[in-house]
Amino acid sequence: MVKVLKFKMKTYNTLNVFHFCIGASCLLITFLCCLFFLNYENHRKIRASYSYSDLQTQYCVIEDENAYELIQQVFLDTSTIDSMQMQNINCFTLQHSYALKSFIKNTSDDLISQTDKKIMRQQLNNTIYLWNNEKLKNARCLISKDYYKLNQNDSIDYWVKFRANFGYGGDSSFSNPIFNKDKSLAVMEFIGQGDWLVATNDILLFRKENGKWILVKQQNLWVS
Repeated sequence: MVKVLKFKMKTYNTLNVFHFCIGASCLLITFLCCLFFLNYENHRKIRASYSYSDLQTQYCVIEDENAYELIQQVFLDTSTIDSMQMQNINCFTLQHSYALKSFIKNTSDDLISQTDKKIMRQQLNNTIYLWNNEKLKNARCLISKDYYKLNQNDSIDYWVKFRANFGYGGDSSFSNPIFNKDKSLAVMEFIGQGDWLVATNDILLFRKENGKWILVKQQNLWVS
């Protein structure tokens, strides 16, 4: 009887310790999550206070004219003069993703030679670059401040506010284009969105023919 009682007490104590550890772990996780979101919100507020000139001193600005020529020819309407129809571009580039790396690796050698693949893979990195807004014609480069103010009033739909502030040109993000040695091929990732269920994410391969960039392969990653 005594042994049974001791066994039950030991089991009870073990369960209490276990429950205590679970409770303490939950509290710690909650605390860390709160701390993370507070730091994230402070980071957003700080970055939202920066002007474009401020960002230029903190981020590496893309200066390659081939990158701007590609964006300009393929995505921007040079005839657009109405600011409400102007294309909106996130001033920050997308990071080079694993999907982009896989795209280069798996694309047929008929489209990208092994030599060009090696050169392209050497350009892959996790750096977030800044677009030079003066080199993108008929486009509006949106900075953190622009996005932050859209989230200040939750009573109005985000995309209603977006169109009221920045027109109907949607919101586009591009990775820093990767070129082969002679700048005749370019690979990039693109995300475009115009509403909650009007969005796409693609990897795009272009070839330059007679001075014009032509789309030769597209891989869709997701669509909504």
